[in-house]
Amino acid sequence: MVAEQLQVADRVVGKSKKLQGKQGEVIAVYKEKRQRTYDIRWDCGAIERVAARAISRPASVLPTPVNANADSISLDATRFDDDYGDNNADEGESYESSSSEDSEAVNLSIGNDISSILDENEGIDCHGRKWYPCIEVLVDNGAHERYRRAGLRWPTDLQLGSKDPIKYFYLTYPMETLSSTVTFTNAVLLQKHKLAMTQGEFLRWLGIRIAMAYDPCKGGIKAYWKTADDEDGVGRARDFGSRFHMSRHRFEHILYALTFVDSTIASRDHCG
Repeated sequence: MVAEQLQVADRVVGKSKKLQGKQGEVIAVYKEKRQRTYDIRWDCGAIERVAARAISRPASVLPTPVNANADSISLDATRFDDDYGDNNADEGESYESSSSEDSEAVNLSIGNDISSILDENEGIDCHGRKWYPCIEVLVDNGAHERYRRAGLRWPTDLQLGSKDPIKYFYLTYPMETLSSTVTFTNAVLLQKHKLAMTQGEFLRWLGIRIAMAYDPCKGGIKAYWKTADDEDGVGRARDFGSRFHMSRHRFEHILYALTFVDSTIASRDHCG
């Protein structure tokens, strides 16, 4: 079975799975190694080169006569008979030269058509959306950067010695902020007739909060101070009292009194 030969200006529809549902017009024909390919301008405005087996004429459209004019594009090369070329070597050489000239003319025509579409300021319509030309970015701006592992970059003017975990903590929670937090929280503790805390006790309290985040459990704060596993074996004892040397009541006293601003100034601003 010989595949149907399409001509320039023929209407076609997509036959393959990728092109199914598309309709367009043939604008150029190529023949390479007995396989025809076509440049199709789809109704959406896009131009694409497809193989002959991927498209076909619409069912209601009759084939174009072989001698029909093809919009000033010569198709003598595409209608060349393979058997004729095999039996006449001299004429075959003449065909190759004319075929290359025709291909250059067709490629130039296609390039002009594509440029005219992309140069339009109003853009083109494709699948119901408006597309506008823009500048192509072909250079990776980060290509010269080598891969680096993630980490904290220490300030050049910061001299903290060894990079211990506590030093990383001070980068996000400076010593001045730590001291003011302890001062403001102690003011609230004393108002509630509770014992004031030291900076070391506050750091231990922060460590407990981090441990809670690493090891979440059901049952609220009380569950972290359990000293024995549940009878059903579901709840595991965290025993924070022995691990961090802080009772649950003391932890809750600091939690409910914790403040980062002067409570007396904040209350006056709220009332004013």
